[in-house]
Amino acid sequence: MIKPLLVLSRPIDWQLCQSDVVTIKRISLSRNSNLGMNGRPTFSDGHFGIVTKKGINDFVNYVKEKQPQFILIWIQPGLSLATMQRIREAAPKAIIFLADGNQPESVSEFINKRKNFIDVPLINNKEPSTITAYEKEGFKRVHTLYEAAFPKDHNANLPNKWDCFFAGSNLRTNKGKTGGPKIWHWQFPNGKFRFEFITEVSRLCNLMLLGDKEWPVRTFNKRRGQKYFDLFRQCKIVLGCNHFDLDSYFTRRFFHSGMSGKLFICKRIPGVDMEEILWFDTVEEGLSLIKHYLPREKKREVLAAKCKARFVREHSWEARFRDFEKILKLYYI
Repeated sequence: MIKPLLVLSRPIDWQLCQSDVVTIKRISLSRNSNLGMNGRPTFSDGHFGIVTKKGINDFVNYVKEKQPQFILIWIQPGLSLATMQRIREAAPKAIIFLADGNQPESVSEFINKRKNFIDVPLINNKEPSTITAYEKEGFKRVHTLYEAAFPKDHNANLPNKWDCFFAGSNLRTNKGKTGGPKIWHWQFPNGKFRFEFITEVSRLCNLMLLGDKEWPVRTFNKRRGQKYFDLFRQCKIVLGCNHFDLDSYFTRRFFHSGMSGKLFICKRIPGVDMEEILWFDTVEEGLSLIKHYLPREKKREVLAAKCKARFVREHSWEARFRDFEKILKLYYI
C-alpha cells in the first residue's frame, strides 16, 4: 500500500525520520537561507527563516505536481495570505495544518487570518477554553503540537559567565506600517508577576537578561541561531516564567531551557508534572530556589543532567514527529 505524502516547511530533520504512516518531503519556504528578519541568523530548525519568492514557488510547484494528502506549515516571517492561498489552490484536496508554536493569544491571530486556506490549526497548549475559542471561529478540529529543540544545539562546552539566564520581552508593540500603541507585558495575566520576579532576580545575582530595553534593568540585544543557544550554556541556572497560566502551555524557550543541560527553575505551568524541573508559585519561592542552588554546583549538575535526558527523550524534533504521527492517524484514509 502506498503511504500518503506529507509535505512540510520545516524542520529538515523530519525528512530523515522513518515513518509507517506517511512519506515525508520537506521543502523550505525560505530556501534554506540562514538569514531571517533584520539579517539575523535563523535557527537550525528553520524558525524565523524569512519566506522567499523562490521558496514559495518551489513549494507551490511541488504540491501542485504531487497533490499530497497532507501539508504542514509552521508560521514564519513573510508567510502572507497570498502565499497560503496559492498553496491552497495548488492542492485543493490536501489537509493543511498550520502550526503556531509560540501562540500568545487565546486564538492565534496569525492562524485566524489564514483560516480560509487551512483545515487544522496546531497550537501550543491544552487549555479547554482555547480549544473552545477556536471552535467558535469555525475550526472543526484543533490539535496541540509543540515546538521542540535539537540536542546538538546545546552541546557547546562553555564557561559560565552569569548566574542566571532569562529570555523574554517586557513590551509588545504594533510595528505595522501604521504603527500602534505600546502594549506592556504586565497587561497580560502573569505580566506583573514576571516583571517583579525578573527585577528581583537582577538584584539578587548576575543575570543575563535577553530582551527589549523596556525592562528596568540592563538587557542584551536579541540573539539568533547558535549565539542564542550558547547563552543557555553560559549560565548556572535557566529561568522560566510564562505570561499565561494555560494548561500545558509551552513556548520554544521552554524546550531550549530544558535541553540546555543547566538547572531549570520555572514558574509552575498548570497540567505539567516534571520532577526534573524546580517549580515555584511565588516570587519569594523562586528567589529562594536560586539562593539555595547557586552555591551548590553538584546538586545543580545532577538535576540538570536528569532534565536534559528527559527533554531529549520527549522534546527533541524527532520525538515531536512521533507526536505529529499520532495526529495524522486521525486523518489517515
